[in-house]
Amino acid sequence: MGNENVIFGYNNRYAVEQWDTSNVAGAYACNLPGPPDGEMWYVFGVSCYRNTNSSTTARCVLVIPTKQINMDEIDTPSINKPYRLNVDCILKHGDNITVAYQGCTNGEILITSAWGFKMKIP
Repeated sequence: MGNENVIFGYNNRYAVEQWDTSNVAGAYACNLPGPPDGEMWYVFGVSCYRNTNSSTTARCVLVIPTKQINMDEIDTPSINKPYRLNVDCILKHGDNITVAYQGCTNGEILITSAWGFKMKIP
């Protein structure tokens, strides 16, 4: 699916879902993949899900080569329910999105999803 007549050369939909099981108690970071060279990704949605611990935060961070930018944070998400984080950014090669989960329990299931559009760089 694509449309070559759209600005920035819209190429396809971007969607990724990563399932992780925290192997330690405490902090856990889920690093979503970034775009390959020659593409930019417009990300307009990220969600997080936890099945065990809802008493601490999940923070969405945009990671670019020289710094990290906090984009959104959920203080006390309920368990067994996906929460949408407010994200609106364009990723280039070398950038990625990380969701940092705090207060994880050993073996907790964490599901992180992101969606948007892929764009070819002309």
